[in-house]
Amino acid sequence: MPRTVADGAASLRALSSAVPDAQRKGLRAAETRAERSLAAAVLAASGGDNRLSHAGRVGVRSSESAGSARISALGPFYLLEGPVSPHTEEPSSRRALAGGLRHPVASVRHPGVRARREWSRATGRTASTLGEPWSDELGSALFDAYRGG
Repeated sequence: MPRTVADGAASLRALSSAVPDAQRKGLRAAETRAERSLAAAVLAASGGDNRLSHAGRVGVRSSESAGSARISALGPFYLLEGPVSPHTEEPSSRRALAGGLRHPVASVRHPGVRARREWSRATGRTASTLGEPWSDELGSALFDAYRGG
């Protein structure tokens, strides 16, 4: 607690210089928490190996710019998000579709899948927890700057 006006002015100067750095640290802390939470959700949704059968790898990527963070799903994650309507799968080679069997087929009718909304549900759960790491970092930095440490 400042004891004189000069101490109070010095504390206010320290606070004003600590705020931008504290906001960056808070953003990084929230981004890290969100990325870990969403990566765990992607891992669970893919069956534990970050792969979708016959579709490829899925994952999470984050980027930070201009005081904001963006976290996005990688790979064919849309297959777990929205519905996939019934369709015919025709491979580039006949052996690829039959899995290398001796009696390849020309095409397969895929029945489609209902929407699982994995990403939407995971982001909803994660968003409610992001204020805590940000406010913890900001509060800690402001407290340290105010008391002069």
